[in-house]
Amino acid sequence: MKELHPSDVRNRTKEEATWILYRAEMTYLTSRGWIMLCGTPDGRYYVAPGDEENLKDATLYTHDEALKIQKEKDV
Repeated sequence: MKELHPSDVRNRTKEEATWILYRAEMTYLTSRGWIMLCGTPDGRYYVAPGDEENLKDATLYTHDEALKIQKEKDV
């Protein structure tokens, strides 16, 4: 049997692997200019690049919505 690298996600529990993937997606979004807010009343806490000038009127997106939008832009 082939030995797995210590950082291989197959060496992790489902919860650990999910957290690693989520952090990678957060890093991807922030590197593309998305801003993450804290303390919003619902699950919408991402601000699109360019909307940070006026946060009061900015549209907020969920993690999944922001990820989908950014992936479509990158294609």
